[in-house]
Amino acid sequence: MKLPTGKYLMVLVSMCGLIAVSLGLLVNVSGLFFAPIAEELGVGRGEVSMTLTIANLVYAVTGLLVGRILSPKTFKPMILAGVTLMVAGTALLPLFPSLPGLYLLNAVRGFGAGLFGVVLVTTVINSWFASGTALMTSIAMGFSGIAAAILSPILSSVIAAGGWRAGYLVSAVLAAVLCLPAILMPIKLTPEDAGLVPYGADDARTDGADAAKAGGAAKTGGSVAGAKSSALPTAIVFVLVSIYSIASSMGSVLPQHFPGMSESYLMPAAVGAGMLSVAMACNTLGKLGLGVLIDTLGTMRSSLLYGVAVLLGVLGVAFVHNAAALYVCAGLIGLSYGMATVSIVSVTCESFGVEGYTTYYPRVNLIVTATNAIGTVLVGAIYDGLGSYLVALIMTAVLLAAGLVSLVTVYRSR
Repeated sequence: MKLPTGKYLMVLVSMCGLIAVSLGLLVNVSGLFFAPIAEELGVGRGEVSMTLTIANLVYAVTGLLVGRILSPKTFKPMILAGVTLMVAGTALLPLFPSLPGLYLLNAVRGFGAGLFGVVLVTTVINSWFASGTALMTSIAMGFSGIAAAILSPILSSVIAAGGWRAGYLVSAVLAAVLCLPAILMPIKLTPEDAGLVPYGADDARTDGADAAKAGGAAKTGGSVAGAKSSALPTAIVFVLVSIYSIASSMGSVLPQHFPGMSESYLMPAAVGAGMLSVAMACNTLGKLGLGVLIDTLGTMRSSLLYGVAVLLGVLGVAFVHNAAALYVCAGLIGLSYGMATVSIVSVTCESFGVEGYTTYYPRVNLIVTATNAIGTVLVGAIYDGLGSYLVALIMTAVLLAAGLVSLVTVYRSR
């Protein structure tokens, strides 16, 4: 497909900036601050890392509110209010060097980022792009990793030179700059509000007509095609989509434990660090690749392909303790980030339709976030109790298998 131009490109650029802040700066670089804050305050890193858990959960819960209040009239004010809270909350963190203050301000940051985060971004992309929707979603979501990769060295240098307070001040400035396109560019919630039609609408209609001629069995080109009638009640469909979401999110929990896993296998520390690096590389590249696959093969086939790859990676890490094999398996597990973002967006939209998306996606996103938060602690607790990651890996493999079965059930019932 052709790359978008004009206002369509403005929309894509604006959404990339919002994701870079709401996920990249809020979540993916937060670990840089844990050690210096813990050292200065004389507390454990676990207590400081709770700031991220609080921000994440508030971020996800705010998504439920976004689905209810988002409209053409509230679109720009929500972005402006969210950016203001995110920037102000980040800039004020150096002034409250205590755990209660850090917890409160991170809740403010999570609320602000939630107003312009993944729910708003994916809703806008689904509205503006009739074809290539998954690719546009993957490009936007990929900026969470791209921003982290580019900004982490910068923030690390700032923290090393001026301390964590200076790091947060620079983060606040970066957040404001990255959100400027969404604030200043003349974009609307939907193309109709701007007197336009969704990008690729003619192609989407042609694809739909061809699919109908083929007996309706052909895949749809993008997630905006909406939901087909299902033999299952909506509540059952939601449960099945939730199981798939939990499975996808559990896969993305594991890379955080790769250093500990390699150590438990008596591998050098460099192996665990290398596994994590490979997984992070596949995080961004995997999202982009999944977007292309969904627009080419359809959501179910592409998601199954990724799901099987992640499942093989988990089993490999569990039973093949060879450095080269572990690197390969880590890369396969890194594909789970695409499942937990791009795939879930497409599955939700195709299961409930564009109109139902703003109702059900915030709930699914909350499940994904809660699973990630609980799963991270659970995997560590299992290791602490049993002295091995094997049970946690097998549990994740079982969840992945159940998630893939749920995915197939949803699509076969349509």
